[in-house]
Amino acid sequence: MNEPNEKSKPKTVEQVYELVLKLSAEEREKLNKMLVKDDEPYAQYEMDPEIERAAIEECKRVDALVREGKMELIDADVVMREARRILDEPAK
Repeated sequence: MNEPNEKSKPKTVEQVYELVLKLSAEEREKLNKMLVKDDEPYAQYEMDPEIERAAIEECKRVDALVREGKMELIDADVVMREARRILDEPAK
């Protein structure tokens, strides 16, 4: 790809977006991964695709159970309060 001169360099996010739309799907995917890697502190560690698939499937399974009313979500603050209460109880 040729280096753009100063006049043709994009100046806004919208202009960058228009340029990105001209890339192939493969190039956009590569760019997306590069941007995500720059933004996420742990992105340097690539997840095993099998583990990632299993995690996604588990999320889908839990989502379906919640939507069907077969599982209830509990706010993390409530869980932490209960855990602290249990840990603070004297041993029996």
